[in-house]
Amino acid sequence: MSSVKIHRWDCTECGTNQGKNDMWHEGDICGECYDQAENTKKKDDIESLLIDIFDRIGIETPSNFEDITQFVFEDVCDTADPVNWNDDDVAIGFRRWIESQVEN
Repeated sequence: MSSVKIHRWDCTECGTNQGKNDMWHEGDICGECYDQAENTKKKDDIESLLIDIFDRIGIETPSNFEDITQFVFEDVCDTADPVNWNDDDVAIGFRRWIESQVEN
């Protein structure tokens, strides 16, 4: 839930003093901290889904896993529905990563 506070308030995550018209979310979290938390959760979910893909195709987690995860995360953020993205979007992002490696 988000709303606009009537008075000044401090974000419970970053401690930044917010103005009365700044957006806040449940737990008195500012919009920036909320977005950062959502992105962290999204990236963690993408990591899990990538590991599932690796398990299904029978490969171990590659040494450049962080690079792959970052590429797929950015791809999902750029191309998928911001709210209703799913494992198919991650698979497409992984395919795009593979294609980008062939081009290099």
